[in-house]
Amino acid sequence: MKKILNLVLLFYGCLAFSQTEPCGTDVFAKTIAKEFPEAQARFDATDQQIQEYIQQGRGRKSTQANITIPVIVYVVHNGVPEGTGTNISDNQVQSQISALNDHFSLSGITFCLATRRGVNSTSIPMPSGATQTIPGIIHVNNATSSNPMLTQASLDALISATASSNLMPSRYMRIYVVQSIDGASSGILGFAPFPNSPLFDGVLMRYDAFGDAATCGGCNLLASNNQGKVLTHEVGHYLSLYHTFQGGCSGVNDGTMDSNGVLLCNKNGDKVCDTPQGAMIFGCPVSVTVCPNDVAQDIHNFMQYTNDACRTQFSAGQQERMLAALAVPRVMLGSTDNLIYTGICGYQNLISATYTPSTYQTCQNSAVTFTPLLISNPNTTYLWNFGDGTTSSASTAVSHTFASSANSPYTVTLTLTSGGSSAVYSSQIYVSPCNTPIPGGLANWYLSSANGLAFGSGVPVVDPVFPSANKTYSSSSVANTSSGSVLFYTNGVKVWRANHSLVNASSGSYVAMKGHSGGQNAVVAVPIPNTTDYYIFTKGSNITTVPGEAANPLDGLRYTRINVSGTTLTMPVANMNVPVTPLSGMSGYLLGNNNAMYGGQAVCASQKCGGYWIFTTLRKSSTELALVVFSLTSAGLTYSSSITTPVTQPNFNNNETIKVSPDGNRLVYQNNNYSPLVLYDFDKFTGVLSNPKILFAAPPQYVTQTFAFSPDSKLLYTADLFKDLYQFNLNSPDPGATKRIVAHSVASRGMKLGPDGKIYFSDPLKADLFSFSVIHNPNNLVTEANPNACAYSPQGPQFPNTVFGSGSLYTAMPNIVEPMGLNSISPVVNGCSSYKFFPNVAQGSCYTSFIWNFGDPSSGAANTSTANTPTHNFTAPGTYTITLNSSTNVFIAQTTVTITPMAMPVIDGSATACTTIDNHTYNSVNLLDGQTAQWSITGGGGTIIGQSNQSAVEIAWTSLPGTISLTVTNSAGCTSTVTKQIGQLCCPCFDDITYGVYPMEFGSALSFEIYLDNEVDCDLMEGGTVIWNYGDGTPPTNVTSHQFPATATYTVTATVTLNGCTTTISFPVLAGGPGSGPGGPGGGTGNSKTNTHLQHPKPIARPIVKPNPSHGLFNIHVEKFSGKFNLQVFDLNGRLVFEKDEENFETEKTIDLSHLQSGVYVLSASGQNMTFAQKIIKN
Repeated sequence: MKKILNLVLLFYGCLAFSQTEPCGTDVFAKTIAKEFPEAQARFDATDQQIQEYIQQGRGRKSTQANITIPVIVYVVHNGVPEGTGTNISDNQVQSQISALNDHFSLSGITFCLATRRGVNSTSIPMPSGATQTIPGIIHVNNATSSNPMLTQASLDALISATASSNLMPSRYMRIYVVQSIDGASSGILGFAPFPNSPLFDGVLMRYDAFGDAATCGGCNLLASNNQGKVLTHEVGHYLSLYHTFQGGCSGVNDGTMDSNGVLLCNKNGDKVCDTPQGAMIFGCPVSVTVCPNDVAQDIHNFMQYTNDACRTQFSAGQQERMLAALAVPRVMLGSTDNLIYTGICGYQNLISATYTPSTYQTCQNSAVTFTPLLISNPNTTYLWNFGDGTTSSASTAVSHTFASSANSPYTVTLTLTSGGSSAVYSSQIYVSPCNTPIPGGLANWYLSSANGLAFGSGVPVVDPVFPSANKTYSSSSVANTSSGSVLFYTNGVKVWRANHSLVNASSGSYVAMKGHSGGQNAVVAVPIPNTTDYYIFTKGSNITTVPGEAANPLDGLRYTRINVSGTTLTMPVANMNVPVTPLSGMSGYLLGNNNAMYGGQAVCASQKCGGYWIFTTLRKSSTELALVVFSLTSAGLTYSSSITTPVTQPNFNNNETIKVSPDGNRLVYQNNNYSPLVLYDFDKFTGVLSNPKILFAAPPQYVTQTFAFSPDSKLLYTADLFKDLYQFNLNSPDPGATKRIVAHSVASRGMKLGPDGKIYFSDPLKADLFSFSVIHNPNNLVTEANPNACAYSPQGPQFPNTVFGSGSLYTAMPNIVEPMGLNSISPVVNGCSSYKFFPNVAQGSCYTSFIWNFGDPSSGAANTSTANTPTHNFTAPGTYTITLNSSTNVFIAQTTVTITPMAMPVIDGSATACTTIDNHTYNSVNLLDGQTAQWSITGGGGTIIGQSNQSAVEIAWTSLPGTISLTVTNSAGCTSTVTKQIGQLCCPCFDDITYGVYPMEFGSALSFEIYLDNEVDCDLMEGGTVIWNYGDGTPPTNVTSHQFPATATYTVTATVTLNGCTTTISFPVLAGGPGSGPGGPGGGTGNSKTNTHLQHPKPIARPIVKPNPSHGLFNIHVEKFSGKFNLQVFDLNGRLVFEKDEENFETEKTIDLSHLQSGVYVLSASGQNMTFAQKIIKN
């Protein structure tokens, strides 16, 4: 119970007048913990996004903000006349909105009633029988929904009774004013979840705490809560604020930082550093101090439990956090587009070029309609550019046909100009040739919220005809005919025909299958070999999401037979829910109801010769979970093999996922709460799993809930829940080491490879919760240079807007059996010069034994093999032809592999150090894609600082000379080792060397200067030299001023010698040509007169960068400097990896480079009359 209480206290805000019952924790906690086990990870990820937004310096202060939030208020009453009882008056509602604006006046946030739904609408839709005199205030007579409980069913019913399906929570802050919340005696006055709530998104308010007695005139409000501040408190939660007493004293601002230099008070407690921590406070006491080392609690804070007269303010940190919430999870809410869409006050003065295409994917020679948000806006010119050489000036919806897929995707841009204002919007349209037939068995999908997707045309088309009652949350399977029509679909409990009628109906009711609708691939429909019938395999679970379900994990693995005759489907009760009991060869499995074996929720299937493989997990003890393989043939179901999973925790979560690669040779498994993401090899001729490899570590390091293979089975995509989208290269001896980030801030609860060769997934972090994201080229390996080589796009199929509740579009993907492919060979890298080969045999051939020839006669007897999945080590670099024959020497397939020798790596960086003054060296290697590094010390003495497996390494030496060893491993498992000698050289003057670039007083030449460490005796005038190479072809010189020949960026190098030591420093300079004035970072103006008198302004102060090294956060401090400032970071190859312009730099600025790999970089900063560069180290 403690875990449940913490979960809800952490994530949901509620307010009560009773000191003993501040909110409906217990009831709502059970709902969250049972129905949405990922809730904590979801909210943690949102918190992380908000914190990163603020820490990266993108957060806005309240004085800079001007954000309007569209509001709809539903007064849900019990039938009394307006202005009495629960049917509060419009005047009372308006008094509350006015009070809300007063309370947020210092935050830069205002609230305005919405007046419409879309630019073509003139009103807010409302349910039948409702009334709406003032736009945005809707009175609904529904006594049941006026007394909602904090349960999924009750909150879903409230939303269904009030909000139109098009009034999405991403566009409107929806406020529900009701008689009671979670029972008349609960004492709860308000309730609001944080952004990204999986159950309810909006604000729930009790009618007698809604309004401001000072302006509403005779309102029946509670004496202690009559100033409208309960709503202010709840809107704080809605915008990601916690109670100020959240976490007790854990968020005290005592100056403690984490390893990245982030104050812990930004991560603990209420995650705001300027709000004193403590306990909940009621009434209005004079002063309360609870936490040691903290100041008195802020009894006046809106996020406390004090009464309305006592609460008067948000802190500056709270204001910044709310603005960050409006910039990240609730970004659509206050956008210009949304303000126009919702028709808030003053929307007529806004301009936007946003448009909506009828589809983001189309076939060539098919028309796409583009509808602008602003249609025929007065005094506005429109310019369309379709990216294929054609344009249009249409001010209304315009249709365009893309004649070819050759240059896909096409970037379509609309530019609007009105008076002195303009707006530009672009999106990409992906055009396919659509000349490859879609396999009929894969042509239709059944998705969450009773949505459908049809691929028969070659591109996905939304099927809007699924009845809303036929919904699922996560479980889905579809049986399609060979011609591409739906035969039936199921959510694991019910089965529906193509005409959406219920198959398992009986005497006006229905007999439920003993599955559940709450888990991914928890149900799968499999054809019964040599018949027209199907088995539907289900797993029992403790997760239920559809009202009326009675799922039980002890129901275990079962199957139900669907009798199919043409399009006639029957489902005899006698053939339903048949338990799978231990079969021949099985022992030690735990048994549940009806002796059914039970385990996690997942079950899936793949086709084999003469039948299908069935995969699931079954318990062998409270701490052992086995991944089990069954064979389904015309003879029935038999046991094939099993392998123990990494799940060892007792009472592990049922929420798990199993997927098989398209070629049937690999399988991926994860129990979402307790195991790592594991890749297995699968012998599809014997049914044996082997060779487990970990891709992701076990939670809490990573939490994945879905994944998808590329069409060629060589790559795997997954998302660390609510964080990043990743790609793994499975064609590697260590695929876990190949993880690449494709996109940041991506979440996926449902991901699937489509029959068109693209991967589709829903992303609950998107503002538009009703569209899929797409990976258009999933066979393409991403690289550091091209992280989106796979063509990920957040814009995909758009679904009808649905009521946001438990059936939102972000979970269910159909569990469909993939057909066997053509005869082929799948080579997988097994090590250096070594491959493992998988045979792929088409249905109809069904060979089960083979003869391999690897085209490598130098390997002797090893050149041939009769194994099903052999491994071969090639003898030398070159291209080899691999031939696969049947055991009777019938040719099956052929392929080639190329063995490439590995190039010798080169260690860059330090060659000397000084054990008595500066004993650190910094070295790096340029790693190619797929390569990893391992550094070690093999001579001398010292310690590696930080990680030893990055592209750069820092070493603190204790004895010199020394030797650094570097071993580089490529994606094929080949290694190459090199060493570098580090000598003893004590040059303290070069410990801290920077440069300056200044404009001359006259003319356009620039002056250059070197600065050495002032803390030691370092005077370049006493025996030192500086030789300048200005990078424009002129000879090196000791002259410190230079006129560049043309406007360009030049790399300037200074070679500095002093006291027997020599070092070099290089930096970029943007310079103007003769007569153009200095173009360097220092700026200034010049003329055509040549000047040889070397007078120039000096820097105001020498910049200081701390900490250095750092894990990512670097503070740049320039004493007494203010103004425009440019920051650039270069890697050691001269590539620009970070840039930021500060228009109003004031003394210091913190930059976040935590996204960069560990290594040595050059930080270049420039401002008026000042330029400097310094090496920085990112650990």
